[in-house]
Amino acid sequence: MSYHILCVDDNQGFLNILEKTLRNRYQITTVSTLEDAKIIVRTDPVDLVFLDVNLGSGQDGIQGVKALKQVDSSIIVIMLSGQKDPDLVVQAIQNGASDYLCKPHPHNELIEVIEKNLARKNVNDQNQALIEELNTKESEHSFIGDCSAVRYLMESLDRLKGHDASILISGESGTGKEVLARKMHEIENNSKRPFIAVNCAAIPENLIESELFGHEKGAFTGAIRRKIGKFELAKDGDLFLDEINSLKPELQAKLLRVLQEKEFYRVGGNDPIKVNARIIAASNTDLEKEVEQGHFRQDLLYRLRVIHLTMPALRERMEDLPALIQHFLTKHDKTKAKSFGASAIQVFSNYAWPGNIRELENLIQSLVIMSPSDVIEAEHLPAWFGSGASATLARIEEVRYPKASIAQMNQSLKELIAKHEHHYIKKALQEFKGNVSQVAKVLKVSRNTVYAKMAELESENG
Repeated sequence: MSYHILCVDDNQGFLNILEKTLRNRYQITTVSTLEDAKIIVRTDPVDLVFLDVNLGSGQDGIQGVKALKQVDSSIIVIMLSGQKDPDLVVQAIQNGASDYLCKPHPHNELIEVIEKNLARKNVNDQNQALIEELNTKESEHSFIGDCSAVRYLMESLDRLKGHDASILISGESGTGKEVLARKMHEIENNSKRPFIAVNCAAIPENLIESELFGHEKGAFTGAIRRKIGKFELAKDGDLFLDEINSLKPELQAKLLRVLQEKEFYRVGGNDPIKVNARIIAASNTDLEKEVEQGHFRQDLLYRLRVIHLTMPALRERMEDLPALIQHFLTKHDKTKAKSFGASAIQVFSNYAWPGNIRELENLIQSLVIMSPSDVIEAEHLPAWFGSGASATLARIEEVRYPKASIAQMNQSLKELIAKHEHHYIKKALQEFKGNVSQVAKVLKVSRNTVYAKMAELESENG
């Protein structure tokens, strides 16, 4: 891309030579006074400034470095002087100059100094943006589960290692789509590979383009300096676009162009920036239906869905519930004193979990904090959860337990949950006379899940 270089010198002949030397590589602006230089830096995006030490008319180039840095602290200033004075070099560096050149200077040396400093600026800009990204990034969660659907996902991630094909992750809200994307990133086993996450639905419509692609200084009101966008931050890494279904049609078209052309423009910019990040998109709605309803571009769907993975809902992987409960209990119970009693586990195992794993974690965190007892029972569950659980329990046959201790019952949590699950599946199959499609629809699981549970039932019955 073409960088903007500002040359400040009171010698017009020297400015003409400098412009002629650099104009084929860079965008060049020349001025003869420090005041004009400050106006340019204040109004236009400038990457590097050549500043003469002796500007004439009482202007002090050394003090000018500080003045320009006050306008834009990220700007690179290289001092120019007809004399090699060590004291001047020290003063210039102390005031914020990045380098010091003596006139005249060979063409190759000039280009080398420019490229070295611009490369350093790019690294600094990206590092600063990454620091901001890390400071606002949500905490990561471990990927927990051993059900057949989760095992299939893990096998898929192994096959995807080393490939940069676009990936679409489908699944209800709260199922852990970002956790899956982070696991996908982790498997690459490259500490230098960035992972940048963007929740498209959480960013105001008028800011999301700038958030994704960045912007140049002065691109719009409030754009006081250049901003590095998420696509640029994800260089050589993974860009996770969550809730991709929330993007407006105009931005869908721009995203499609980025995926097709492998380049983009910052807002207010004229130079293309190459894209070399793997795109991982996620949606909590059926994008095929969104396409049918005219809400999502079909061509964009095809570009995103080179690889398609689906995160199962929690109700489809109830065999993982014990491990998930223990994981979140360990995470949030700093005292290590809390546990769940049989009555609470019974309600958990019969609940539909419309908010999925996120709802489970939030509930456990709440119970760890608010429960007055170390053993959390059904009576300690919040009222809002109890009403939802009761509604779920009303749809299945109530299971009663003998009045015995856990030790006397001699039943693991996993066995307890499997018992309820099989009972529920069997009742649904009976009610719909073995119609797998109807059972899958009512239970909100895939037909493959129903078939798998039917096979488990047959195995149990010998």
